Amino acid sequence: MHEARHGQPLSSELLLLVGAGEGTPVLPASGEQQRRPIGVVLADEASSVAAKPAAGSRWCFSDAVESDPAGRDFARSTDCCTLRWTPAKGRHATATREISRGRVILRASAAAVASTAASGAATALLAESSGRDGAAASADAQRVGLDASTLALSLELLRSGREAAEEAAGSLLTHREHLSAAEAEAWERTAQRLRSAAASSGGSGCSCASGWSDEAVLRLLLAVHANAHPVLDDATASRTVGLGLFPAACLLNHSCAPTGVLSFEAGGKVLIVRALVDLRRGQEVTYSYLDEPHLFAPWRQRRALLRAAHRYEPSQPRSREESEAAALCRSRLPAAALGELEAEVRALCSEAAAAAEEAEEAAAAAGR
Repeated sequence: MHEARHGQPLSSELLLLVGAGEGTPVLPASGEQQRRPIGVVLADEASSVAAKPAAGSRWCFSDAVESDPAGRDFARSTDCCTLRWTPAKGRHATATREISRGRVILRASAAAVASTAASGAATALLAESSGRDGAAASADAQRVGLDASTLALSLELLRSGREAAEEAAGSLLTHREHLSAAEAEAWERTAQRLRSAAASSGGSGCSCASGWSDEAVLRLLLAVHANAHPVLDDATASRTVGLGLFPAACLLNHSCAPTGVLSFEAGGKVLIVRALVDLRRGQEVTYSYLDEPHLFAPWRQRRALLRAAHRYEPSQPRSREESEAAALCRSRLPAAALGELEAEVRALCSEAAAAAEEAEEAAAAAGR
């Protein structure tokens, strides 16, 4: 789902420096490869340095910086937070001022949404275009964990045209570097089948697919698989009605103690992030990548799910660690809480003893 996944810098953004003390700057290049940095400047000087001519020529550093569609989309989607980068967290969002609980932090528009109904149609289209290769196509999809919703959303983006699709997904992470050789081959075959299916589906799909290479379709598939959000109904936010790609929301990190919560409006075409707690200036805006039942699961289970689905090493918030350890009786409660609990127990014991004495006195009086 999310673009700057803990230590993974954006592939298309020039990071000259992210601020004093925040680590070594990097210059990511296309294909998610990194080169040596061309310079080091302070964050507040980066814009002016990038715009200055180099060595007396008319060329500027900014001429070599690729566009960052997701970052621009993020800037348009919020008025109270900004993007930062650190080696530990990668790119992430922080509040630019105090934000009250319940306030809208981010209003992210969908690049594409595929309804639940479209998922079945996409699966049928891929199976039809695969022909005798249908069993192998299903095996490849199962190997890489490609579900019908992701397939349908990728097909929607393919049909929107390469320029629009790459504007939406071109700067999102794909986690391609984490794939095994067998997984990579399965994804490559699936991308070829999807491109063929889009080309054979007629209408706009035919003309749009012609502008795509197998490599471009592969990257789109991987970006959608890593970044798409389940879309919930507007009324109750409890029923899944489709899958969407919201580039601005893809830049938010996960936390098992999230500061934001998601909802949807406009029929799932707009993703809303609201403050779950009061945020101070500079505090990170996060939400849970896990659904509610899994968010409250033990840490071992949450960690395994996040590792498998999102390809990064999560960390357990201290507040969750302390509460879980106490619940599992693996450590003592914090001293203050333990003192309060002991005082309550003593008071209850005193009340019980007094009640017992009264009962004994009443029984003795009745026996006289």
